[in-house]
Parts: sequence; structure tokens; C-alpha cells
Amino acid sequence: MKKSLLVLMTLLLCVCTLSARRPKKESTASDPVATASAPELTGQAMPGLVRPIGGELPKAQIYKMSGDWSQYVPVTFNAEGTELVSFPAPSDITNNSIPVSVGDGWWLDRRGVSQNTVFTRWTYADYAKLDHTPTPEEIMNNLIPGSKVITVLTLPMTESEAAADPAAVRRLVADGLRDAVVVYRLPGY
Repeated sequence: MKKSLLVLMTLLLCVCTLSARRPKKESTASDPVATASAPELTGQAMPGLVRPIGGELPKAQIYKMSGDWSQYVPVTFNAEGTELVSFPAPSDITNNSIPVSVGDGWWLDRRGVSQNTVFTRWTYADYAKLDHTPTPEEIMNNLIPGSKVITVLTLPMTESEAAADPAAVRRLVADGLRDAVVVYRLPGY
């Protein structure tokens, strides 16, 4: 037993030492703001001072839709719009899934929408009551025609800060979203 513990500790020490000696590589991860599908609008700040978006905690996002689909479950397609890549199980839906109105047509994202998000005919309440997760075919047959996310902004606060204080998000909206960064805006909106 003592011998096994000694071997394990020696291996752990070796791994830690080797990790510390390796030169750090430049990050090749692309900036999610810089890779949005509308490059001419991507990363553009709203008027005013822009705070850096980096950091370890995800930043809160707000969005606008082509209509008021706020009570309907969103699903997300791939960039080509040909394949569903994200949809919830009914057990994933809670009161904390529903977006929060923060004024002027903006909604605080609590499900993870993107420019590839559309909305189903199921309300959050109805979807949570389903006895099975809909198949992709069922979802495709229950999309609201023309429903889509038209604008997504990243806010200068974390998701948890925004969830804990929606009034702070409302103040940002009321102040003109000076510190928000456009992640996506559908041309024409």
C-alpha cells in the first residue's frame, strides 16, 4: 500500500513538473465575437466605452426576436440551417429557462440562443409537461415560421450577475447599451 502511494505521488509530481516546464503556446482559439456570421457587424460596440469581454466566466447576453416568441421554446440549428444542434429535454425546462424582459424589446438569454436559433410552437409550460423529448422530426414540424433571433448583444456582466440582478440589465438598456458588444445582427434590423 505504501509502495503504491509512493509511486502514485511520484507520477503526479512528474506530471506537474513537466506541465510547468512546457512553454505556453499562443492561444489559437478564435474570439467568438470575431467569428459571428455577420463580420461587418461583429464586435462593433454600441456607442460609448467598451469593456473587454474576456475572462473565465460567461458574459450575459440579451437578444431581440423577429416577433414576441419569448414564451416559446428555442432550438438551434447549425450555421447552414440544415441540422438541429441544440434542443432541450422537457426536464431541462424550468422557470429559470424563460427569458426575462429587460426593456425596449430586449430579452435576457437564459437558454443559450444564437443567430441560428428559431422558436417552436411549444410554450415553456407545455414543453415541460411532455412525456418524451421530441424527435428532430417532431421539432421540425413544430417550428414557428419566420421566428428567429435578429440581434444578440454581450453585456459587461456575467450571466450570474445578470440573473441575480435583472434591474441592472434594465438600467444598461435604459442607458443605451453603451457597454454592450454586438455579437450578431441580422442585416436589415
